[in-house]
Amino acid sequence: MHWISRLIAFTAVLTPALPSAALAQRRADVSPERPVVTARRDAKPATQNPDQPAARATTGPKWSFFGGVASGDNPYDMGLAVGGTGRWQQSNWPVAFRGDAYFAHHSGGIGEQFGGYDISVNIFGMMGNAEYAFPTQSRLKPYAFGGLGLFYSKVNLDYDGVFDAYDSSTDLGFGIGGGMHLTEKFGLELRFMDLGGFSTIPLLAVWHF
Repeated sequence: MHWISRLIAFTAVLTPALPSAALAQRRADVSPERPVVTARRDAKPATQNPDQPAARATTGPKWSFFGGVASGDNPYDMGLAVGGTGRWQQSNWPVAFRGDAYFAHHSGGIGEQFGGYDISVNIFGMMGNAEYAFPTQSRLKPYAFGGLGLFYSKVNLDYDGVFDAYDSSTDLGFGIGGGMHLTEKFGLELRFMDLGGFSTIPLLAVWHF
């Protein structure tokens, strides 16, 4: 019977101690010494307003140099043509703008069966063109262009060295044509140009810088 009395007494002492230990453990869990983990919300990148128009970018100028032969117009024979091009493109436009500087020299003869005289013309001009590049996955890049320009022509008549005569005019002209980029640096162009009544078809080699 003594051991039963002792067991009852031990149980009576231990019972209030258990809640005290649990309470102490709970206080330790919320103690300031224990680090508190907080959730962090990652910042989301700002999204563009779909109603806001995209920024426009202009590339250029891209420079080119050309040279070749140009057909003549009676009484002028085939001549030589050279010039240069500056090209600008806006990112959201289907066509590019190009400005062309053009020079050509043609010569010929009039009335040769009667002694005749020599005639030559130098043509200087500037043209503004719209250029469209055809979309393609090929290495060859075709394009077409057309526009208007202002041209200055100086004509020289020489009669067997006896006398010289000069004449000049400034005329509105137009041109259309097409070309092909064979490589990034080299291509070909074929044009038709009417320069104040003087018609010519230049065939040109083009070097791109």
